[in-house]
Order: sequence, then structure tokens, then C-alpha cells
Amino acid sequence: MRAFGQISPALFAALLFIATLFAAPLASAQDYENSLGMSFVKIKAGTFMMGNDPKQYDATEPDEEPRHKVTITRDYYIGVHEVTQAQWERIMGDNPSNNPGPNLPVENMTTDQVLEFIRRLNELENTETYRLPTEAEWEYAARAGTDTPWHFGSDPEKIDDYDWTASNSNGTKKVGTLRPNPWGLHDVHGNVKELVSDYYSLDYYEDSPQKDPAGPEEDELNSRVARGGAWYNSPERTRSSYRYFLDNGETDENIGFRLAFNDPPSGKSQGNGSRDDLRVGTPTKKDLGKLTSIAKKDPGDPDAAESGGNPAPKAAGGTEAANPSVETFTKLKDAFNAKSRFSILREDEE
Repeated sequence: MRAFGQISPALFAALLFIATLFAAPLASAQDYENSLGMSFVKIKAGTFMMGNDPKQYDATEPDEEPRHKVTITRDYYIGVHEVTQAQWERIMGDNPSNNPGPNLPVENMTTDQVLEFIRRLNELENTETYRLPTEAEWEYAARAGTDTPWHFGSDPEKIDDYDWTASNSNGTKKVGTLRPNPWGLHDVHGNVKELVSDYYSLDYYEDSPQKDPAGPEEDELNSRVARGGAWYNSPERTRSSYRYFLDNGETDENIGFRLAFNDPPSGKSQGNGSRDDLRVGTPTKKDLGKLTSIAKKDPGDPDAAESGGNPAPKAAGGTEAANPSVETFTKLKDAFNAKSRFSILREDEE
């Protein structure tokens, strides 16, 4: 019997792949591409911890607490990229963006304009399936099985490899040019913030449902949640749990969106062959070949997050733009002060 030190590098690598296959089942994900060339990745239903843990990162905002368990009960698809200006123009016939470029994310549109874009896209493809993701769906997909402030870990200095922020950009960039998160989504921590379907509420996390939360039933603050980070944000303001909002009727040149749906418009998935149906089981030569093809530069052990689907490797470990309207800010500040806890101080966001 040979000692460990005598095992050839090739054999050791094969053993490592086999161990990884059994230790962390890979996502049974299939990509879908629609008539506009939008790519979507399938996200398996599962459970995760939503919100920020102040013990993990001490710069939390009060609306990110309390951290709480959330279960997504149904599989869904979400856009690999933020919607681009070329895709917007094809549907809407105009381009509201402040920083023009066909492959840059569309921005500077109102919530109603986004909803009209979705309505027209559904009409074009003879479906009713396209929608904005919920806030919980967005964070679940952005975290991608991780439990750290960013999907790549806890060190904000590593963000330059993944996202466009104030540390490496002076404006929006072509979508998908930096590394994706473990589930294949690009730009979740940068480029533009992303509008989601939930109405904004400062203290929603205090009594939100554990299964499939979809935001408050009433739009008391006349605004919707925006998630992720933007090119002008410091990395600390781009964490997976960070929340922002857009007033109804207002525009923001730093807010875009990505789409989601539950069932593909065509009724079937269209895989690209790179991530199809990898499951736990007896490893074969084909399995190892697929594993090799999707291996990342920094693989690791499965993350400790309580994710029921899409397990992922655990990664190694400017001045802000204008704030939301004074009216909404005042409402939020008054509402929060009424609880005698913290104050919202987003006017000094940097």
C-alpha cells in the first residue's frame, strides 16, 4: 500500500473530484434563452438565512434586521444578467438611460415603465410568466448558497473580480464582463441596483412570513425595494442583504432590473450543455468531465447556509449618488424613530 505522499497528482485530483461530488451535490440547473437573447438560470427551491447578521458584519442598516429564515418553496428562473439597453429598446422603442450603450444595463426608468416593459415582453412571447423577482428570491439567488456578506466571502477587497463598484468603476459597464456568483448570476453586487417586486417597508423583516415572502400587501411608503449594489457604491454598500428603494414615479440613473419567471414561456428548458442535470450519485468519467468544465478558480467546501437547493462552493475567505426623495426619507425616519431604535442615515451613504 502506498503512502499518501506517493499518490500521483493525477490520482489525487481524481479522488478530490469524487469527494467533491459526494460532499456537495451540484445544481440540477438548465439555462433558458428567450427571443430577446436573455439568458436565465434555474434556481432550485430551498431555505436560507435572509438579512444581515451584525455579528458577521457590523455596518448593518436597521432595515436589514432581524436576520431570519426564509424558504422558497418553488423552483424559479432568474436572469443571468441585468436587462440591457438593447433589450429595452427592442420592446419599448426608446432608451431612458443616462449612460447609453447597447450592452450596458438599462437604467433611469420609473417602476411603471418597468412594469410596462414586462407586459409588452409577455405579449410578445404570448405568455404571462415574466415578472420581477421578489426580494427574497433576489437575495436567495444572489447569495447562491453562501452565508457571508458577499457571495465571494467576507473580504470587500475581493469585489473587483466580480462587480463594478466605486473601487473599480466610474460608470456602468457591459453586463457580464466580470466573474459570476456560484449559481451563474453576474453583477449582483454592482453595476446597477436592481428593482424587485416588493413594496418597501422599513420593518418588514420583523413579521414577514417564513415561506415565500412577497413584501407588504399595501404600498404605504409609495416605493419599491431595490437590491444589490451600483457602480458608485463603496463595496460595503453592495452586500447581499443591503436594501434600497425607488419612489413610485421617480427615476434613478443607478437602478436597473433583472427578470424572473417560474415556468419557461415555451414550457420547456433549453440547456446550454454546461450545467445540465448534475446530481449526486456514482461518479462516472462523464461526471468528472462535467465537473472539470465548470470548476471555478476558488472552489471550497459547501457553505454552511441552510440551502435546500443549488448548493455552491464556499468562496475563500466615490461618493454616493442622490438619495431617495426627501418626502420618503422623512416618512422612513419618522417611522423608525417612533420605534425608539435607530435612525436611518442614508444621506451620508458612501
